[in-house]
Amino acid sequence: MKRPEDCPRSEGCSAPICPLVDNSCYIWYPNEETCLFSEFRGLDWVKRQRRLSKKAVSDYYFTLTMLEQDFIIKKGICGLDPDKDTCTAEGDEEKWLKAHPEKRELTEAEKEVLRDRMLKIRQELIPI
Repeated sequence: MKRPEDCPRSEGCSAPICPLVDNSCYIWYPNEETCLFSEFRGLDWVKRQRRLSKKAVSDYYFTLTMLEQDFIIKKGICGLDPDKDTCTAEGDEEKWLKAHPEKRELTEAEKEVLRDRMLKIRQELIPI
């Protein structure tokens, strides 16, 4: 499959970002459709779209570059402002990517600190 027309779901699909197309110029709003074809539902950026559709502010858009970054998704997260000039949006995308860095694994030392902190909190809440 190389073209969107080759997708068995293309007939009723209105997803603005398609895994079968060079999507570098497309944007996606959280209230828009995502790819439903089972072959592509497992793509990380498609999964991220589904999570964002539940938690993001729908008035702001995301680019494929943003969606490909494995960032933390919290309720009320915003993408880029559509009312800004497209010339400044390119710089805004870079700022957004820096403000939403890739998730990282905790080191064993960081995990131990968190375990100790949780143990302390539990002991304060439920005295033994």
